[in-house]
Formats: sequence, C-alpha cells, structure tokens
Amino acid sequence: METLRWIKFLKPEGKIIYNNYRMDSIPVLTGKAEYLESKIDEELERLNAICLSAADKALELGNAKIMNVILLGSLVKSMKLEYINWEKIIKDNVKEKFVEINIKALKEGMSLIPSEAIQTN
Repeated sequence: METLRWIKFLKPEGKIIYNNYRMDSIPVLTGKAEYLESKIDEELERLNAICLSAADKALELGNAKIMNVILLGSLVKSMKLEYINWEKIIKDNVKEKFVEINIKALKEGMSLIPSEAIQTN
C-alpha cells in the first residue's frame, strides 16, 4: 500500500522493489480505508515491480529483526553499491553478537535481485 502511495515520485525509468510484508496504516486500522491487497498486487505487477518476501527470509535466517537489512542488501545490489564496504559498516555499527546475522541478511538481500533489476544509469 505504501509503495503505491509514493509511486508518483518514481522517475519514469525508475525500478520498484518492494517488501510484501503487510503493515496496516492508521486509516486501515481505524476503518477509514480498506486494504485492497489484490488491487495493490495487480497495480505493482503492471508496473513490473519486484516483490521481496523479506520477512520470510529474515525468519529463515533466524531473526525477524533483520528484515530491513535484507531490504538494504536488495537496494545495494540494485543500485550497484557493492563497492562500498558494507561488512565494515555493519561491524562498526552493530553489536558484535548480531554482526554475523546482519552480514548474512545483507548478502541474502543482494542475492534476491535479478540482473534486470540493476540500475543502468
């Protein structure tokens, strides 16, 4: 739902990579709006968006909290930012006991991006 809310800011040549994790907005939670999952999926499919199941992948790796690091990995790969030393950034900013799983999550996210989704300009 949030992906479609902000789609107007996407450049014509932009790519869409989104997480299929459902988190209801306040209007949906209060009953002022309806979450139309099938319409959302149809519209994103029409736009050739790439859907990631980051929450499922995070659970497979053993920690739901690494979902955003998986998404970061997909962004890194799609924008050709692999030249940055992300492992060092993780090691410098994450508690030692969580470094290994965060590096795995980053690599998992990178592995989810098909070559046609990689930014060309």
